[in-house]
Amino acid sequence: MPGGENGRNSEGDFLRAPNGEIWFAYSRFISADSADDGPSDVYMIRSADEGETWSKPQCIARAGDFGTWNIMSVSAMPLADGTPCFYFLIKEMDGSAGIGRAVWNGEGFITKRCLLDLPAGYFVINNQRFIRLKNGRIMVPIARHENGPLMDSPEQTLKDGYVWLRVYDKYEAVNFNSTVYLLASDDDGASFQMTDARITLTGSRSFLQEPGVLELKDGTIWLWARTALGCQYQCFSKDGGASFSDPEPTIFTSPLSPMSVYRTLDQTIWAVYNPDPDQRRTPLVLRRSMDEGATWSDQVILEDVPDRGYCYTAIFETRDSALLLAYCRGRTELGMLNETGIMKIERE
Repeated sequence: MPGGENGRNSEGDFLRAPNGEIWFAYSRFISADSADDGPSDVYMIRSADEGETWSKPQCIARAGDFGTWNIMSVSAMPLADGTPCFYFLIKEMDGSAGIGRAVWNGEGFITKRCLLDLPAGYFVINNQRFIRLKNGRIMVPIARHENGPLMDSPEQTLKDGYVWLRVYDKYEAVNFNSTVYLLASDDDGASFQMTDARITLTGSRSFLQEPGVLELKDGTIWLWARTALGCQYQCFSKDGGASFSDPEPTIFTSPLSPMSVYRTLDQTIWAVYNPDPDQRRTPLVLRRSMDEGATWSDQVILEDVPDRGYCYTAIFETRDSALLLAYCRGRTELGMLNETGIMKIERE
């Protein structure tokens, strides 16, 4: 539970440690400020009993080591040799972004900035978004929002599609509709480069945001993203992420809220999202596909309390044939993103 100088615990990801434990790393805000640009480090908890109980949190990466106040949105992606590694978004003091990672050395985590050259803009990467393709390449989708210069206060009226966002002690006009880029690494995550793909939706209020990707069995890359159009949109790449088809609506109805997708060892694909476009972020449902997304099961409601918001889910398969889901489940009075819970689900 957040409180005091820990105003928010939010989005993270799981991995299997060399000693058999499950590790969950997440964004832990280290002041009462729970806004997206509030002071935040990356912390981790451990489970030795397949997610039944968890240790006390320990810090594994500090924002100050990267010259900023905030690092967040954790994704697990072990190195090619299996070494545990967590990636996270670095929110730079000038409103731009970078990527950092924490790599396990057998005794603790070594943190380092990944080499990355991004154009100007406000960038978003969600948690549990890094994937490793069959050819070994690491890939992550990133949303770039057009932005203006930092200002001391939000004084002017903005044109359609733009909102004022606080960036530390300044304010920035940011376009809510984004262009989606794909970042790829061929050196096991030490550096990332942009592919040639550029994915957009026309209309200033379509709000293409927070993309995710999954490689299908035939090598096709499936990309989805939240929108303000009543559902998730999707597109596909047949050339390893260099280009994508035009975005199109999916069967996943939703508000402006992200969807999470995960493949288990039996090749089942699982999707977790909010299905009601007229609600904020409730209920939270689970569906599965046994045929590479061609068809999906009926919705299984996981949580549906009206004054809670469920989002930014990380999914993980345990050794006792269950799923662990970690997600924000805050309440109206505490902030929808401030409280995170972990649920264990027995698979049928």
